[in-house]
Amino acid sequence: MAGPAVFLDELIAAMLFVSAAESVDGDDDVAYLHRPTGVIHWQSVEGIVRELYDEPLPENVAVLPDYLRIPSKRELGLGRAMVFAFVHQFMPYAYAEMAAIFRRPGAYGRFRSILEYRGLFGQWREFQDEGEKKAMRAWCRENGVAFKE
Repeated sequence: MAGPAVFLDELIAAMLFVSAAESVDGDDDVAYLHRPTGVIHWQSVEGIVRELYDEPLPENVAVLPDYLRIPSKRELGLGRAMVFAFVHQFMPYAYAEMAAIFRRPGAYGRFRSILEYRGLFGQWREFQDEGEKKAMRAWCRENGVAFKE
């Protein structure tokens, strides 16, 4: 069920929005792609983002075939797996150190500090951006979503 092509950057922004508010209790922000129009609808548990749209989402949006829920970074495998892919490729000497860091809370903050200290933060951002694009392209293909760069 292909609709109009959606900008890949818009899909990634929706994925980041969904990912930023992921919680363990399931009360998360969500985003849906309306297939026939290519419009992305954002729904915040706070209701803040919803106010930007003239039309509210249907109550049963999760089961309507015209709407496709935008996945989170975690659902696309862009969390720890991406960190360790980067470490393996660019910092193999630090693999044990990173494994120890990621066994405790606050790992991403420490990871970022280490990257900044070692001058690798820019390289990490490029790696992360490319990984997000690659994962979102694959998600689009799997779900029959036309996209443009």
